Amino acid sequence: MAVLIACPECNKYLQLPDSLIGKKVQCPKCKDTFIAERPEGALESSDFDLDPDVPAKTEGGSTPSGAGRAAALQGAKPRIFISYRRSDNPYATHHLRDRLAEHFGAGSVFMDVDSIPVGVDFVEHLQGEVQKCSFFVAVIGEGWLGACFEEGPSKGERRLDDANDFVRIEIESALARRIPVIPVLVGRACMPRAHELPEPIQKLARMNGVEVRAGRGMEAQIKQLIHDIEKLGAAT
Repeated sequence: MAVLIACPECNKYLQLPDSLIGKKVQCPKCKDTFIAERPEGALESSDFDLDPDVPAKTEGGSTPSGAGRAAALQGAKPRIFISYRRSDNPYATHHLRDRLAEHFGAGSVFMDVDSIPVGVDFVEHLQGEVQKCSFFVAVIGEGWLGACFEEGPSKGERRLDDANDFVRIEIESALARRIPVIPVLVGRACMPRAHELPEPIQKLARMNGVEVRAGRGMEAQIKQLIHDIEKLGAAT
């Protein structure tokens, strides 16, 4: 069984067998050596495809044999988390999800976090879902920034200002993991400015976003996004 672990120096993802957990390993990209520790919520080999041509090495240069052989993330299918507000341009979001699933596979794209188990900490659950992914897509429509609670004690207050807002939790978790965070602008939305966002997610405003607008150019824009994700995956 292998797990997905990020190099602490260059953040490249490595697939390492259980036999190397707790031992010194060398990153094939930056050549840094570090103790391989299993992170909370680490992906196991059943969650991604191994590339048998890129073995991982221990500090001494030896290569694990048989089922214990590992590989760099390059060549593995990405796991993409799509964060969105259901009331904010759902057509564009679902169309994007369908196209990403067609290209990368349905098992590689995660969107609706509907089934939060009863009796669990929903913040920890959402953080765990983001932890499983290697790319984070934040779909931003024209109603995303100013969405407010429509009922209850917080009626009229902006959702993003609530520390328990699902979208905010998802973005905070992704930024903390330092995985690629890709804002996708749909409808007539513009990139939010840092001062318009709560402090924990203000870094989102500095992320280079892409546009996926309805119309004749929509498919080309989605194809470009897919290309960008593949390019990022090859570089990490």
